[in-house]
Amino acid sequence: MGLFRTLILPTLLLISTGSAAMQKKQIPVVIPTPQSMKLTGKPFRVENFSTSKGSNVTLNELLGIFSKNSGIVINYSVNSLSQGAMLYIGSLNDPKIKESLVSQNLLKDYEALNNDGYILTVNNSREKPEILIASKTAAGQYYGFVSLEQLFNKQMLTPAIIIDQPGFEQRGIVFGKIENFSKGPINKDTGNHDGIPYLEQMKKYKLNFIWLAAWDNTYYKRTSLPIQDVTKKKLKLFLEKCRKYFITPSLGLRPYRQQGHSGRLKGGVMYSSEKDINGVADNLITLYKLGFTNLYLTFDDQPKHKFFLYEADKKKFKHIAEAHLYFIDQVYKKLKKNCPDVKFRVISLLYSLIPKKCNDFALEYCKIISKLPQEIEFVWTGHGASSEDARWYSELNGGRKLIFWSNFFPGHYERLKYMPVFMKYPYGDGDSNLPKYSTGHFFLPVGNDAAGLGWMTAADYMWNPQNYNGEISFKRALAKVTGTADNGELIDYMNLVDGFYKEKGIPGFTLNEKMANVNHLKSVMGSSVKKIKNKINQELYVKLLEEKTRITSYLEFLTGLYKSRPVPVKALKLDSKLVIDGRLSEAVWNKADIVDGFLLLGSKKKAKLATKARFLYDQKNLYIGVWFEEPKVKIIKDKFLERDSHIFVDNGVEFFLQPENRGYFHIVTNASGAVYDERITKGKTGYQGHDSNWNGQYTLKTHKDKNSWSVEIAIPWKVLESTPTERFYFNITRNRYIDGHSWQTYAPLLGGRFHMPQWFWPLECKQD
Repeated sequence: MGLFRTLILPTLLLISTGSAAMQKKQIPVVIPTPQSMKLTGKPFRVENFSTSKGSNVTLNELLGIFSKNSGIVINYSVNSLSQGAMLYIGSLNDPKIKESLVSQNLLKDYEALNNDGYILTVNNSREKPEILIASKTAAGQYYGFVSLEQLFNKQMLTPAIIIDQPGFEQRGIVFGKIENFSKGPINKDTGNHDGIPYLEQMKKYKLNFIWLAAWDNTYYKRTSLPIQDVTKKKLKLFLEKCRKYFITPSLGLRPYRQQGHSGRLKGGVMYSSEKDINGVADNLITLYKLGFTNLYLTFDDQPKHKFFLYEADKKKFKHIAEAHLYFIDQVYKKLKKNCPDVKFRVISLLYSLIPKKCNDFALEYCKIISKLPQEIEFVWTGHGASSEDARWYSELNGGRKLIFWSNFFPGHYERLKYMPVFMKYPYGDGDSNLPKYSTGHFFLPVGNDAAGLGWMTAADYMWNPQNYNGEISFKRALAKVTGTADNGELIDYMNLVDGFYKEKGIPGFTLNEKMANVNHLKSVMGSSVKKIKNKINQELYVKLLEEKTRITSYLEFLTGLYKSRPVPVKALKLDSKLVIDGRLSEAVWNKADIVDGFLLLGSKKKAKLATKARFLYDQKNLYIGVWFEEPKVKIIKDKFLERDSHIFVDNGVEFFLQPENRGYFHIVTNASGAVYDERITKGKTGYQGHDSNWNGQYTLKTHKDKNSWSVEIAIPWKVLESTPTERFYFNITRNRYIDGHSWQTYAPLLGGRFHMPQWFWPLECKQD
């Protein structure tokens, strides 16, 4: 009969109840959206049903939970005396299942299903209502019942025919610690588990794959060291839980040290070392023997200065790709010999490569690494995940299959101090043709996602990429949460909160403008929460009140900040030539507005060590001078002296300069005066990315004193593509890597990152 293409819309329809009056009844919203769904009648009451108790332990557990929550009695016997609706769950091997499929002309549809596919029918036209869930696998039968639950509204069940199967073979998430699987991470302050209950969400949204990263502190220890017994015990328990719910976990190792952040121990494998090759291979074999058949090695985010940690590797390999090829190939041969049915994947150095970012180095790297055996899949995270880019990346790497890792939600919400209760953005990585090149799709969840909108829209895409529409999926998810399609006021609230956190901050260039917008936001927040109170459950309403309190408290903090600082900060015009020597010795510096009272990043607390800055200008340049209190100045040793190297992990300062209504410039220097710079462009849809190939020309000097160091920089207006008459927004941040790390910021940043231009501080050049 072919697959139906009648999909649920996120709207309310008027359905006759048999009386003269017409009452509003909500069409059930099934998430993830089925490939095909047709509603076939009016909702009817089900107080009990009969079914056979099969060998599917997970499904039996789900039936018990459903009965408890719904009040519907389940009788585990099917015969002529059975009461209520009849529920048949099974495969074609069951004569009753086959008979029902044939009678409904669904046999060909069943035969066309993939392993996770199912057919669900609810029929109330017979003497006894009949519910059929047919699938070739236990997983498919489980997924069918998850959909059946969503056809219920309390004890009212909507007749329907669903023919459904996932577009991606593997659909899931990536996360770090094993403990986060069934509980959230532990809050150090309260000792309680916070965060996302990953397991519950995966069960609810039919996800069957986990990419477990950093499971054994591989950031901190050599991956060639044997896996500890205590870790093996944790992994066994983790695997048992995964298997119970038809989830495939993927575990692997990171053979090098990622980045050069403070606190990470030195060390990593020697690519040419037989000992290290054997150590890593033995650990992967250990994982396999524990039951993990999906394994990986990862080389992502490896900075250039860490390509080769040992002289032996520098002599043996001319290109880092040669080292990766040799090491992976040797490990894989040993692994395959001992684990013949292993599924092996690699995250290469250029895991996120897309055509417009490709250069000669990338082409050479991919040409070399593509010599790996074809059965090894590569992980890819191309921005936007278009199928054309996926095809290009696949061909560039030897035509192999990919599996896609999505950072879509971190791209929008990463490092925000507080997550909005309602995430504004529907999932947006991938298109309908991506499954042609990718065997699976998994995403990185962020924060609490309290309303679950991110989970629902991501699950929608991964299950049904062929018909996915982000806007429709988002509306359906809202309807699922609120029980209504009339969500205009809630969407207004979401835009308000998201604008505050992410997009607008507190608009305004002057103190009066800032204060007017603070007061307006306070007023609108209160009225908005009241309007949507009756559209959400009590648990979400409590979270909204907490969110309102949080934002109101921060607005009070901002009020005090705005009143205690110059708004805008004024750059003083120079009357004479300035000597750039890093010493800040000219008296004119002391006449300009002082920029001090720096905050700890993502906090309301002031930094203990002082940082003070001032701005000067003339018709050629903008001048910035910064003084840093540093009692341990003598031990500062900068690691990076080359232009555009990883200078931001040294003790240093970062300047963010944004002409009004445009992108911004980012200039970083350390105490030795080395420079990293980039330009961040802005288009109609927001900031377009970081152009680190952009280089400006500056005059810059640093100076170290007894208990401090300082920097002076002259930035030509032509580099900033501006003039002294234009309004600016700025931020100055300080990186300190002594006795741990301390990140300071002048602008109040609501999160754990510096690139938040909506919170940059106003700056203008004081005219005569």
